[in-house]
Amino acid sequence: MHIPVVKELKTRGLMDSHFVGVVASARVWCVRDRDAEVGRVIGEAPMIVETHQWGLIYRQIWARLGCSDYQPPASVTRIVVRDGEAKVVLAVGSERQFDIVVGADGYRSVTHPLVERDATPAYCEYPAWRGLIDEAMLPHLGLAADAINAVGTERGHSLFYLVPGDSGQVPPGQRRLNWLWYDARAPEGLVGPFGVAGWRPGEGLSDSQRAYLLSAARERMPPWHAHVIESTPAPYMQPIFEREARRYAAGRVCPVGDADSIARPHTGSGTAKAIQDAFALGDALDECSTPVEALSRYDGMRRDAANALTRLGREMGEAQVTSCPPWSELGPDAFASGSRRSAHQRAYYVAASTGS
Repeated sequence: MHIPVVKELKTRGLMDSHFVGVVASARVWCVRDRDAEVGRVIGEAPMIVETHQWGLIYRQIWARLGCSDYQPPASVTRIVVRDGEAKVVLAVGSERQFDIVVGADGYRSVTHPLVERDATPAYCEYPAWRGLIDEAMLPHLGLAADAINAVGTERGHSLFYLVPGDSGQVPPGQRRLNWLWYDARAPEGLVGPFGVAGWRPGEGLSDSQRAYLLSAARERMPPWHAHVIESTPAPYMQPIFEREARRYAAGRVCPVGDADSIARPHTGSGTAKAIQDAFALGDALDECSTPVEALSRYDGMRRDAANALTRLGREMGEAQVTSCPPWSELGPDAFASGSRRSAHQRAYYVAASTGS
């Protein structure tokens, strides 16, 4: 999460003031270079972020919710809006009625079709291979010790960075290393094609997918990074989707986060965007006289900024994956020159949050 987002969560009392993650102040780029263990460094980009453990963030917010009317997890099969109210139908057969329905239900949202019937997320024609491994399982941290380490590969790149341990531990030796690899060279028959409902987030790899991943890592990654991937207990795959939203609310229904517009993860701003959606909606509900008026104001506040973030993610995906430079041919001067022309360096959080 971007540092300004962390600060705003604390300012609004949604996180303890002493709650901390692992801070990274730079992104170091490297490429495979013969047998150099961590590859050859081609450049460095400033980046100030804080990584966290999602379960701990959830518990921070849940502790403040103070909600006595909580329905244990149950699938929502249908939402019906009529006669000045919204009705939610659950898979277990029960129904609940509300003034408004806020759908924070991801890119396969059941709320979004009520706002835009034909706005299906588009698969971006490449996946991200992902994994998480305990720091203690690694001989050393390589270039990821003090920064986010990016590795340029043919038609893609990967990121390796530290996150807190399961219980939020941040001391050296108790953290975990998170990695993901955007890979447009992955054979289509191995990873897709994808329908929106054809994939479950976080499901494990098939034998053929795992064999491809390990072989590709040995072929295209520096030895240390290949070792991290080979040592990861349960790697998985994330297909990359995107969607621009023409509407952010309709009547008594509004999606938030990935349930409305979807930006590719290259922006590193999906979390920030979802949190900003929530803040904007909450502020609108506080300031407007009716919920419907609040949802209309929310639509005007967030749609343009969020769609700008989606377009930025598309630009970054083209620049860093599908039409990326020949990373292995770049030196520091060429990397710095390209970085100055690229969207991925400095101000995309500010630009996306303001809509400018």
